[in-house]
Amino acid sequence: MPLKTSENYQNATLSKKGYVIKWRYYFTVRIESINIAKSGNLENINLIFKKPLNNYFGNLSINVLVGENGTGKTTILKAISEAVMNDNHSDIEISYSMVENARTVNPCSKVIISTFSPHKQFKTVRNRKFSYIGPTSSNKLCELFLPLIKIVSSNDFKKQEAIQNLLDEIGYTSIPKIELDETMFKDDFINSLDEKRQRILRQIRDHFENNLLEDNEKRYITVDSLLLYTGGATQWVKDIKRFRVYNNFRVADLWFKSKNENHDIPLTNFSSGELTLYYRFFRLIDVIEDNSIVLIDEPETHLHPRWIQKYIKLLKDIFNKFKAHMIIATHSPLITSDIPMECITGLKKDKISGRIVEYKLQERTMGTSPREILVEVFGVENYFGELTLESVSNIRRLIQQKKFEEALRFFNDLGDSELKFELFVQLEQSL
Repeated sequence: MPLKTSENYQNATLSKKGYVIKWRYYFTVRIESINIAKSGNLENINLIFKKPLNNYFGNLSINVLVGENGTGKTTILKAISEAVMNDNHSDIEISYSMVENARTVNPCSKVIISTFSPHKQFKTVRNRKFSYIGPTSSNKLCELFLPLIKIVSSNDFKKQEAIQNLLDEIGYTSIPKIELDETMFKDDFINSLDEKRQRILRQIRDHFENNLLEDNEKRYITVDSLLLYTGGATQWVKDIKRFRVYNNFRVADLWFKSKNENHDIPLTNFSSGELTLYYRFFRLIDVIEDNSIVLIDEPETHLHPRWIQKYIKLLKDIFNKFKAHMIIATHSPLITSDIPMECITGLKKDKISGRIVEYKLQERTMGTSPREILVEVFGVENYFGELTLESVSNIRRLIQQKKFEEALRFFNDLGDSELKFELFVQLEQSL
């Protein structure tokens, strides 16, 4: 939106039922701060979401919330979503500071919540400005087939590039072949339909037969062939939807060329890890718009550590063309070690009052080892597992009792670490 101001930005404030959110509008939306008077276990807390000194994220803004369970990370995400989503100006007031005039407008185009917690903690509403990505009663993979076809056959080049970057990471090319449920082409089924639907389904069948590719007894068409359909790819998607059965949109599968193997693999045969990554990122690609606020709760859930380690880079590579603000609540040191210190907000319970308060990080985080992040950011002073520590105590006790053979049996189960070296020195001195 062009601004009639010499400062190149606008300030805005949004308030609703005890929440106060300040925005800065640099031709894109990001949340500058949130003040919560009372929400859940949070009371009179003001958080500022800073930008990094250097631009690491392209058009994106990324901030991270960290803290123990019960410190209000999810409550803050809920407060943001509920405050921003309410466009009723009797409840919400957004004011811009401009040179020539002042207006009351909600600058956010959409709120997107991404969570894979099994507990439904966020309010969901039917509204084009709201999208929920997370566990639902369906979560059928086939529900992703048509949105993917629609995007890759469209002129939305930002989303096409995002899909390409996602599939590159997983190891596949982005233009799939389409396998249809051919049972709908049987004459008995077609003849059971009304005249209009018979005509449309015969048109779909004729297009399928005229553009058919066959390989290893599989029959499919390419996305490019949809341009030859009467009305183009958009009309094909609309027409195929007419013959859905529950969540089955009559697309049996999508086949992708593997970059590492010389054959096609169906989406339904992706590994569970590949599907997890594809599912959550594609659904975000499908709904994201410029000026979206994206709230991501514990993204490390169900992800392999390799992809947790890459998570921030994946967000940047896939979504950097979108002007959006992503706020992430996480317990992962792998994610936190990939974020500049000024973009991290720490939360803890005050030992005296019991209130949730913000704490400031004292050390740089980006590039720091996850071990140091556990100590500095998450307050985990000992990064060994409790069972390991119990075994170490047992080894020390056995050494003191001069039961060296038994101590060595437990000692040999330990992997190389400074803890094992300390035990080695203790054993050597005792023998």
